[in-house]
Amino acid sequence: MAGMNYYRTDNVQLRWEIFSPQLERGRQNEELYTNLFYSFFEGDVEKFRSRSKKEIQTVTETTKLSWVAFKQQFFSSVIISDQVPFEGGPLLTRKIPSGK
Repeated sequence: MAGMNYYRTDNVQLRWEIFSPQLERGRQNEELYTNLFYSFFEGDVEKFRSRSKKEIQTVTETTKLSWVAFKQQFFSSVIISDQVPFEGGPLLTRKIPSGK
């Protein structure tokens, strides 16, 4: 089996969640480097505001996307559509209360 290539379908819904607890002592520095990025299909890269005071940031993209990435200071998780772009959808970040 070769990943998702095994499944033949035109419509797959994916809910991708990442829980990123505080790992470093300097929470402000950690929050500065933690962000959600996304790329429009054959277009620009956008990101959420890293210095936002909002507990929750959300956007619903109706434009096709090539990839979505969750980036921290030292690590990243990226989901990439290498052939057919994602149809877009809701993107959300939520700050975790200090100490969790």
